Amino acid sequence: MRYAIKYITLIFTLMFLIQCKKAQLSDEAPIISFRTDSGFTFSDKTLKLGDTIRIGIIANSADGENITLFNTKFFAGEQSTSVDSGLNSTELNYERLIIKGISDKETWHFMVKNKAGLRQEISINLFKDSTSEFINITHIPKVFLGAQLNNNYGTAWSASLDSVFTINKAYQNQASIDFLYYYDFNGDENTISSPGGNVDTSIYGSTYSPSYWSTRNTTRFELTTLTVQDFDNSYNDSLIYANTFDYASGKRKSKNLKTNDIYSFVLNNAGKKGFFKVLSVEGTTAGKIEIEIKMQN
Repeated sequence: MRYAIKYITLIFTLMFLIQCKKAQLSDEAPIISFRTDSGFTFSDKTLKLGDTIRIGIIANSADGENITLFNTKFFAGEQSTSVDSGLNSTELNYERLIIKGISDKETWHFMVKNKAGLRQEISINLFKDSTSEFINITHIPKVFLGAQLNNNYGTAWSASLDSVFTINKAYQNQASIDFLYYYDFNGDENTISSPGGNVDTSIYGSTYSPSYWSTRNTTRFELTTLTVQDFDNSYNDSLIYANTFDYASGKRKSKNLKTNDIYSFVLNNAGKKGFFKVLSVEGTTAGKIEIEIKMQN
């Protein structure tokens, strides 16, 4: 009986402490706003297709609880994405470039939430200028890439240079590298990623591994539902805009690649968008892949 009383007392003590802790949480909501200084867009705007703007977000706890969540939502017609970013800070400074897509209207929502669950949100609308026109694209009919142990083909590709590099040459041109092709025995198999795509050190296993690079571009990917005919008949950037994605929501790897897979991609260093189609793929760590690329100029 004595132990039961002690146990009940302990339970009530813990409940009291928890309630006290809750009572200490501030009821002050965080503050969020757009940056309004030169170079930033902070109100609704009409843009031509492909125009780029810079958005800046400033948030602070307003003497309340720390900000623990930053959420970005994007709506364009039936397309929508939502990306959460966790943090634990009294303030937030965030910048991003936005490229106007194909939709007549795009809405971006930015929300912060604090430890007490209180939130604030702001948004901006981007409208497409009716005079917008589609433009021609860059077409690269064939790019051969070799996996990490292939001695005949380079493993890295640069979009800006349209060149293929071995891993040691890629190390010397870090700022230009956008694709890396390798074979992963741990499930991803034939993979195209990028230097910033969390490529395991064991893949290249040397001082030239992207893990040791000082500059690591991160390309994002998304598998499309496009047919080979859709891809082949694409001669301007209309199909790219219609099938692209918000950079933050893309995957860091295009994996388990097979012939006729078509992936959309977004480059982080220039924001350019495009597609690649797998023409052929063979082998494992000494294998190779042949792809066709169509991307914005």
